[in-house]
Parts: sequence; structure tokens; C-alpha cells
Amino acid sequence: MQRNPYKLFVFCVLCIPLPFIVCIGIMLYLYDPMQVWHKPYWRDVAFFNYIGHGRSQAKAVIDFYPFDSIIMGSSMLFKSSEDLADRKLGGVWVNFSTGGADNHEKAIILDYALSHKKIKQVIMSIEGFWRTVDKDGENFSYLYDNNPLTNMKLYVNYRFIACAVTWSAKPDCIGDRKEYRHHFIQDETLPNLSALDGVEAWLLRNDTKKNKALFTNLRNFNNEPYVVTPHHIDITRHRQYLRENILFLASKYPNTRFHFVIPTYTRLTFRLKDEVHDFYQWKIILTLLVEMAKEMPNVRIYGFDDLDYADNLANYFDTTHYSAEMNAMQIEAIATNTHRITSTTLPVYLQATEDKIKKYNLTQLAELLKSK
Repeated sequence: MQRNPYKLFVFCVLCIPLPFIVCIGIMLYLYDPMQVWHKPYWRDVAFFNYIGHGRSQAKAVIDFYPFDSIIMGSSMLFKSSEDLADRKLGGVWVNFSTGGADNHEKAIILDYALSHKKIKQVIMSIEGFWRTVDKDGENFSYLYDNNPLTNMKLYVNYRFIACAVTWSAKPDCIGDRKEYRHHFIQDETLPNLSALDGVEAWLLRNDTKKNKALFTNLRNFNNEPYVVTPHHIDITRHRQYLRENILFLASKYPNTRFHFVIPTYTRLTFRLKDEVHDFYQWKIILTLLVEMAKEMPNVRIYGFDDLDYADNLANYFDTTHYSAEMNAMQIEAIATNTHRITSTTLPVYLQATEDKIKKYNLTQLAELLKSK
């Protein structure tokens, strides 16, 4: 009987590479640079920093290392000190904050952690709570689906295959951190300047291509009054977003205390509608969030927009990222049960915040910029 050459060709194409693929798979499993399957074999323990790799590296720490409380944020919580949280709030904290993480992405990691560990407390920043658009998390959520086979997706690329084949100990392959805690970023400390000097330093620091449009708006600022315009908001859609991306965690894990922190942006972001494009929507959705959380005894919401802190640009690196002082204030507020936003304190908080935004003097900033 004559053999079919086409079938033979297909058989060879499919089967000849198979041993090679199996060997690579075994190498990747044993090497496991991010420890998604096991602690390191035949190499020192090392971790990737959470700032750029937190979505992936968090899984190993959750699975294999001891802690009982979590700081989970975007870059707004990079500088939140685990040591300070240990001392002020008790427990053993780990800061998984990672750049650009939205509420849905944070919820994926937290849901996994809370289902695999007994977590006492969570501090979570809730940037963009007034919007309903988040990333889908598909580029890392497979790590948290409880299927160890899908974890291989993380390593099927030239970088990690080359690292595994050479069993490299380079930081680019296995990470550059020896500890899984104390990973909070320590940026250059902002100088203690007067308000005017602080504004000038901020302008100098932020005069970049990235801020070209912002600076153009500043130069063209003509001191128009800040007007908050009421308009229709689809409350049903926002209620669903808050429930599915933030509050479901507190409902699902009633024995864990959740501290939701609202990041405090500069007044500039409101006045120029740079980060918060719609203050009316911001305050309506904050009101909705407080109302929904009212019956949850394990939830507390904290805000600092009613303080003078956001008036001083010297406290900020750019329009949104504050100094480590604010991160310390947030932890202190949790420890002392202050700066809470409740149904009782909310009206005063919103009015004070709106008044400060309206009174914020952009004229001086615009004139300084025009003179440069």
C-alpha cells in the first residue's frame, strides 16, 4: 500500500519539534522566574519590582510568602510605606501597587489574594471611580484563574526562554529585589519651598512635551469663573460599575476591613479639566459610592480634597502625583479614624472641595508661565 506523502509530511512537521517544545516547557517550569508555580530551584530567591511587574509578580507572593494585609493601588500608592502601615495599623503589610492599575485590574489581584489567604486589611486607591471604563485585564488575569497550565503564557517569549535555557541569574531574568516587601518607590524628596517658589519649581519640573497641551491651556487662561454644570448621569451604569469593580470585594469578604482611598489631585486638574473632566459627575458618583457603602460595616472611605494640601503645587511632582507625605497622611488617617467620608460628613466635604477649586488662583500660575 502506497503511503500518502502529504500525511507523512504533516506528521513530521507536527511531531519532530515536539520533543524540543516539551524540553522548553520543562525548562520554563523549573526556571519559573516569577515563581508562578513554585519557589526558586537552584538559584537565589529574587523578585521583580511591583512598579512595573506587580500584576504578575503578586501571584507568587500571595501563594508562597507570609503577610496578612495588602496595599493595592496604582502609582498613587507607590510611596505608601509597608513599615509605617505595620506600625500604625498592625499586621504584616505588602504593597502590590503597580503603574497604571485601574480598579478592575486591582480587583482581579485582590480577589485572588483574599480567596487564597486570610487577609485582615486592604488599602485600595480608587482612581477613576467616577468613570465606568477600565481595562479588561486579559494580559495577566490568566495567572489568577486557578489553572496552572495557563501560567505558561507568561513565559512563552524570547526573553524568558533565553533566560531559562541559560539559567540566567541576571536581574532582567529573575528580578532585582531580594525581598518581597519594602518595594515602595522612593522618589527624590520634594524640597520644602514657599508657595511661590513651589509653583516656579513645579513649572520647571513639568515643562515637557507631555504637558504641552496643559501648558498651552495655562497660558491661555483668562480667569474665567469655575462653573459646575448639572447634567444627566446614568446612575444605573455607575452603580453597576462600583459594585462589580470595587464594592463586591467587601461583600464577598466580610471579615476583611477595606480602606478605600480617594487620591488627592492638584486643584489644577479640576480647573483645567485635565484629570477630572467633570466635577459634577465626580461628586455625584462619590455620593453614590458613599450611599452604597453605608450598609457595609467593613468599608471605610477616605478623602483629603477638603484640605489645603492640594492648593500647593510644591506638594506634587506633576498634576496628580503627590509626595510621600500624602501617603503617610493616608495611613495615619486610617489609624486614627479621621478624614473619613460618610453620609454625615459628605455634604461638608463636597462643599469645601468645590469652594477650594473655585477659589484656586490660576492667574499667578498663568502669568509666571507667560513670563518664561
